[in-house]
Amino acid sequence: MAERLLYSTAEACARLNIGKTKLFDLLATGELASTQIGKARLIAADDLDDFVSRLRSNSAAPERVRALLEVVDDNGKVDIARIPSGTTLADLEAAKQTLSQPQAVA
Repeated sequence: MAERLLYSTAEACARLNIGKTKLFDLLATGELASTQIGKARLIAADDLDDFVSRLRSNSAAPERVRALLEVVDDNGKVDIARIPSGTTLADLEAAKQTLSQPQAVA
């Protein structure tokens, strides 16, 4: 039997064990790719697999967040040219949250 190539949004939700709202958030942010055939929004099996692989590699996310903090100058401006390739929107959001937290006084 041939491997499935495309999944409906409902099937992708079931395969990832997430809700429809979360799936559409991932599609809107570009964290998960999709295609449209007619009115049907479909997600490729390879894109689901790639997304899960990225989730697994995000276990090193705190290190990436620390690296992103290094591209912010003293005025809080980001030097876009110094952002590492492969940086995801989630990495940038985590760095933003870290910067917005009050710093502990030593």
